[in-house]
Amino acid sequence: MKIKIFLLLSLFAAIILVNNNARAENFAPVGAIWYYTFILSPFPPMGTSYTKFESTKDTVVNGWDCKKIELSRTYDCSGNIVNTIQYYILYSIDNKVYEIENNQQYLLYDFSKNAGEYWVMPKYDNITVYVDSVRNIVLTNGQTRRVQYVHNSSSIYPWRFTGRIIENIGFETFLFPLPDIVPCPGGGPIRCYYESGIIVHSELLPCDYSTVGINKSNVEQDGILVKNPINHQIDIQITDVSLLPIQTIAVYNNLGKLICQQYNITNTSYIIDFSNKSNGFYYVKIILKNNQTIIKKIIKL
Repeated sequence: MKIKIFLLLSLFAAIILVNNNARAENFAPVGAIWYYTFILSPFPPMGTSYTKFESTKDTVVNGWDCKKIELSRTYDCSGNIVNTIQYYILYSIDNKVYEIENNQQYLLYDFSKNAGEYWVMPKYDNITVYVDSVRNIVLTNGQTRRVQYVHNSSSIYPWRFTGRIIENIGFETFLFPLPDIVPCPGGGPIRCYYESGIIVHSELLPCDYSTVGINKSNVEQDGILVKNPINHQIDIQITDVSLLPIQTIAVYNNLGKLICQQYNITNTSYIIDFSNKSNGFYYVKIILKNNQTIIKKIIKL
């Protein structure tokens, strides 16, 4: 009986080990997409956009089965329209993820580390990433993933790699460490992570919006008037009654976090109490009955 129990426990442990290794080795499957908030300079035109990473293809480097990762942006730090494209090569095995450069492996993530342990990142000035604690979270798709809460130490640059690392997804503010550069650090909170076109996890919606600049006057556009700037309330006037009913009106903060949402608006006047909200930029997302989306940029003073 004891032998049977021992064999069953051994088999169970082996299955867990295989599953964990398979998950790590499948980091960034082809078609995986990450959206991170990209915060522009605090000088006009200001606002936010996004950085998109996509695992575009399998590739082999030195016999290693790797993934090609494409970074793309549509705005630069100053709010100019650009077409920024960069490429990275990643290789994953045994719960570790390596960045490949010049045919060399550089450790990026070690999902196996527990509280009190650490790993070193040679490519980024040998910064040391310390694991403070490990917990589990439930993702948007219902999966449970391991999360490492980490901080790093660097004697050369203040590399930004402190916060959460979600198993098989990555760091919560960028896929790679970033130096804190003023006035435009480059990274921001993760918005969404997709695999095979299906959302796995999302924290800030919508995933791919950009709000660059701010119109500081009342402008009527698309049959909808949003008074701006605002003080205690958001005043939305539907000047084209043919647009009614409005499917959805939602308000997001400057980082893309949902503040409030209302469905099936049938009146031509819609007021949102904003008296207890902080000053700053907000975005009103309006979805019409034909599924057309309109985004209005506002500021609370």
